[in-house]
Amino acid sequence: MKTPNRTRDRTFAGKLRAYDVVSAAIDTHGGQAADVLNPDTGTAVEGEPALDYRPIFTDLGNRLETAKEEMLTANATHLGQLARVAELKARRSGVRDELFAAFTPARSTLEHLYGRDNGFTTTGVAGSTLPDPRGLVKQVRDAVDFFQDPKVELTPAVEEVRVDLPMLAVRLSLGADQLELAIGDHAGAEKTAEATRATKNTAIKTYDREFIYVARTTEGLFDLAGMHELAQRVRPSTRRPGRRAEDTGNETPDAASIEPAPADDTESASTDA
Repeated sequence: MKTPNRTRDRTFAGKLRAYDVVSAAIDTHGGQAADVLNPDTGTAVEGEPALDYRPIFTDLGNRLETAKEEMLTANATHLGQLARVAELKARRSGVRDELFAAFTPARSTLEHLYGRDNGFTTTGVAGSTLPDPRGLVKQVRDAVDFFQDPKVELTPAVEEVRVDLPMLAVRLSLGADQLELAIGDHAGAEKTAEATRATKNTAIKTYDREFIYVARTTEGLFDLAGMHELAQRVRPSTRRPGRRAEDTGNETPDAASIEPAPADDTESASTDA
């Protein structure tokens, strides 16, 4: 399984620039527009409160700010988890390298001592030592089982030179245990990263919906108040989520706002350390 990359910084930068413009317009000019739109108290229907647009502008600003903060928080959480994935992958690679460095010469020594052409008979493992973590663990486990209970009698080429197979098995088994733990920790962190990615993408979609709702509503209220230049400034883009129409120009739609889910992929036997 491949861990997803983080959402590009420029995607958030563009959304935040648009947020700043719309939020500032609401904060700075919402009260002025409300004064224009609010009916005179003398025209209010008797017994009913006069309509007040100020709370509407306040609510629009609050909704947009809340959605923005949730989006940024979800993104920060996801970035933190990706850092954790990278840390655990490096740790897994280090433990793998240590076990590989211990197992490879052990196999070579035994094959030289008990017969160069009898690799499988000597160690219980056929083929070269595998570089990928899971494959290496399996080979070491197979060898450990063989060392603890040899299936054939091993006669050293030099009678005076012997290897303490049970002790070697203990040392390699400990290394396999550590690598297995590192593999599990990394896999668990990747699973968590999938969840934080999904949460982040949901927060981005929620923000984009809130932005277009707030921006369109604010645009309409400014137009209704005769503040047409401001209405044009806050008009949302119809092609790029979370952006203003003025910001997009002739740019192509933003296809990278949402980070795609990682495709399932088995660990490569030659490249994934």
